[in-house]
Amino acid sequence: MYATVTTVLESLHPWGRTTEPDGDRSRAASAPPLERAAGSDAETLLRSTSAVVDAGRKDGDRGLRLEPTFRTAWNDRIEEIRETNSRLEELAARLDCERDRLALSVSSDGFVASRDRDRIGCWPSDSAFLADLAATAVLSESDPVWQTLERDERRLVLTGLRLFLERCPNCKGEPTARTNPPVGDGAGGSSVCLECSRCGSRLIAGVEDSAP
Repeated sequence: MYATVTTVLESLHPWGRTTEPDGDRSRAASAPPLERAAGSDAETLLRSTSAVVDAGRKDGDRGLRLEPTFRTAWNDRIEEIRETNSRLEELAARLDCERDRLALSVSSDGFVASRDRDRIGCWPSDSAFLADLAATAVLSESDPVWQTLERDERRLVLTGLRLFLERCPNCKGEPTARTNPPVGDGAGGSSVCLECSRCGSRLIAGVEDSAP
């Protein structure tokens, strides 16, 4: 599974996913490096935030894991937003605008956020949106570096952080990687995605697997 997930983020920049014990929990996630330059944009951006730290594994793995304080705050914020059904309120706070100007909907493209009927974002699923919304809230309130990042840089950080999710934000199912075969002649290679094994929500949309 981990090699497949690594392929997903290779389309962005090199990342993978492993598990590591953490107290009574056995599914704390970390992301091992690939055989590519360690100075990739994704790795550099993630390391610049307070969300991740070096895994520090005894076998010499130089990968990353979620920083414990961020991990707890992120999971708590996800649960709070889900349980109170306050997605629009949280989004309004992040955008500094009135809640009534915002709308969330499902389209053929995915889960869409709109302001004044203009699309401002699209995610693979409500689960991916919820994960990003909660992470944005936590980083906005606690990480000075986050305020300095450009929009595309923030998007890359948030997408990378979704690989560290231990449970689906919506149903608490286990995230798993899936490979889709190419469709039709000349369709290119297979595609890979990360989705919930219980509800099927996509956490990272399918991207082309360019591996030989």
